[in-house]
This record gives sequence, structure tokens and C-alpha cells, in this order.
Amino acid sequence: MTSQNAKGPAEAATSPDRGSITHPCMRKEEMNEATNTTAAAEAPDPLLAAIRNYKRGLAEFNFRTFDVDDDKWNDVAEETYVPHLDAITEWNKPAMSAEAAKQALRLCLKDEGGIRGNDDAVLAMVKAAYGYLKGIA
Repeated sequence: MTSQNAKGPAEAATSPDRGSITHPCMRKEEMNEATNTTAAAEAPDPLLAAIRNYKRGLAEFNFRTFDVDDDKWNDVAEETYVPHLDAITEWNKPAMSAEAAKQALRLCLKDEGGIRGNDDAVLAMVKAAYGYLKGIA
């Protein structure tokens, strides 16, 4: 039987085996939350990011205009969702995932919080979804 050193248990039992965010050089953003490791995460889907940014912008617009005079709404729109709507309207690449294609089409069909009625944005999203489907067929 071996005696235990007064300094504590053996080091092998205390060393992390899959990375740690406690190291002073490691920023939390560098941690891959999907695997709880410092392994590289998959690249985010740019179309999904654009759609989420648009939805966040709309939510912020609705929050900020709750008690704002109607004549200030355009200013708030320009600060919140319009830049993201512009990104969606100018989108010219196929979706990179089935989820992005699905969200693009869903955005076209939604009356409230969607892009229904904005023909240019709808066309861009339908083309992105079609581009994905065409690529996997």
C-alpha cells in the first residue's frame, strides 16, 4: 500500500481531460459549448445568423416603440431591424443547412414578424432555400 503525500491526491485524478475554462489565458468565448471542450466549434450558418439578427431587431423595435411617439418609429426602425432586413433582402447565397432553408421559408410565410409582403426579401429567401435543396438533390 502506498502512502498519500500530504499535498493531496495524485495529479492525474485532478487534471481535466477535455479542456478547462479556468485557465487565465482562456476566454469563455473560446470554449466550445456544444461539446464542453476547447475543440473548434462548427462555423455558424450565416443565413441563420442573419434571420436571428432580424428577429432580434424586430423584438427590440417592438420593445422600444411601446411608448414612443409615432413620428419616432422610423428612427427606431433604422436602429433596430432595418439593417438586418436589408441583409436578408440582399442575400444572394444558398442556405448552408436544412435548418437555414426551413427558417428562410418560414420567414416568408409569417405575417407578423416575417417578411411577407416584402417581395424582394421573400424572393431572396426562396432563392436561398431553393439553392440548398438544389445542392442536395
